[in-house]
Amino acid sequence: MADDAYEDLPGPKVIETRKTGVWLLQNPSTNQATAFGRDQRDELHLRGMVPYRVTTLAEQATAAIAQNRAKATPLERYIGMASLHDRNEVLFYRVLVDHLAELMPIVYTPTVGEACQKFSQIYRSARGLWITPDDVGDIPRVLRNSPYHDIRLIVATDNERILGLG
Repeated sequence: MADDAYEDLPGPKVIETRKTGVWLLQNPSTNQATAFGRDQRDELHLRGMVPYRVTTLAEQATAAIAQNRAKATPLERYIGMASLHDRNEVLFYRVLVDHLAELMPIVYTPTVGEACQKFSQIYRSARGLWITPDDVGDIPRVLRNSPYHDIRLIVATDNERILGLG
């Protein structure tokens, strides 16, 4: 996809948040890494928290797919994409959309099956909320602990056999 095509993508160009500083970098839905412009870095208290050079989403996507292609096995590529998703969702989806045919076998069947089998050997940041049988009676308290406020999907599972969820 051409660099200028990113400007024509539908959807919001701005995410409104009251958060600043390291919170923005640690939250995968707001982290832009080096794509934060100089003015944004000052306004959001990010100066000095990311490398000096400002890069575009297209430049980041080019680097990300090159890093992913350098991995030796499909499972390593899966782990690399999962790690990218844990750090920067916008970049993850940009790379995935730009290289969909190449990456679908990596992020879904068949590689995700191997990733599920080796889930306990793959360290990832926890995403979501786990409610266990031990939480019966305390479910409202567990739900209040959720860091997510705009919840549009709930999956109830025994965590045994849903590909991609572990």
